[in-house]
Amino acid sequence: MKYLMTGIDQQLDKGFGINAFAFNRAADQLYNSKEYNDSFNPQKHMPVFYLYRHTIELYFKSMIFLIHLELAIPYGKDSKKPQLHTEDGKWRDLDNCHWIDALYWYWAKLILDYSEKLNVVASKGDWRVHPDLKNMIDMIAKYDRDSTYFRYPFTKNNQKGQDEEKYSMKKVDDIQELINKTDSKKGSITLIIKDQDDNIKSIYAHEENVLSELMDVFKETAEILSGYHSMTRMTLSDGF
Repeated sequence: MKYLMTGIDQQLDKGFGINAFAFNRAADQLYNSKEYNDSFNPQKHMPVFYLYRHTIELYFKSMIFLIHLELAIPYGKDSKKPQLHTEDGKWRDLDNCHWIDALYWYWAKLILDYSEKLNVVASKGDWRVHPDLKNMIDMIAKYDRDSTYFRYPFTKNNQKGQDEEKYSMKKVDDIQELINKTDSKKGSITLIIKDQDDNIKSIYAHEENVLSELMDVFKETAEILSGYHSMTRMTLSDGF
């Protein structure tokens, strides 16, 4: 597509889309890297989650920008800065909003509100909102609404007690639990900390696939939005 080959000064969406593409490729390459996955790196899932999370945010911002531009839709109070409208009726600057559910809501609203015009101006596009996308966005927002959960080791107020879920070195409460974990996961990495009298003080066992169901949602959401973004570029913006 043409936007991939032009300078950043020629990007219709100010570069949101080309950066989404780059983050998406980086996430895929890390996720599929045997060297990366075979290495012992206790929090190695965190950068992959973050890359997919940022990919999703940038795809939404690019498409919101392009729909406003190509359909000549004004922003709130005739603002010259790209904005999105939130469910509470307020306008927020697009570059200063990281709420994934708000971005999804406004993107879907634009498609629904302007579907008739989109089907005329970009008739080769399929301007229907994917039926599973809202549930996937809701799951992402439950963990990482504002793009901080996978960026930092801890979040404000421990975000409903969810911070512990993203740590791969899990505390084990008793020896039997350790035996069960070791039996079910051969080659697992465990740390046993003892005091000076050789009494066990604490045990930590490494969990390989942290939040694996959520990772599947991140990957599928990024893939779906990549398709929507390509369609928007090709049918609405002539590839740019």
